[in-house]
Amino acid sequence: MIENKRMTWSDGLAPIFKGSRTFELSPNVNGSTDFIMEERFQGLIFAVVKNRLPDFRPIFEQYADDLKREAERVAKYPQHQEYFAWPHAEAIMM
Repeated sequence: MIENKRMTWSDGLAPIFKGSRTFELSPNVNGSTDFIMEERFQGLIFAVVKNRLPDFRPIFEQYADDLKREAERVAKYPQHQEYFAWPHAEAIMM
């Protein structure tokens, strides 16, 4: 994890199956921020089932839209940032 920039969730048992999802924030010169989410699978089981997996793009797009909406909502109230903080986020990211 790179604080305020990148976080990766990973699980599985290589070489059988391993999946990872990386979330990245990339600031732009205009003050906006790009959100990048990438998911990777690997392993023997993945090789067998990869053609049967659904298209995750709609789910990822909904997740990104929801995150954007929440970030914009929270940004309207900078004086209350501590109220919007997730006290459990550190535990989730470890």
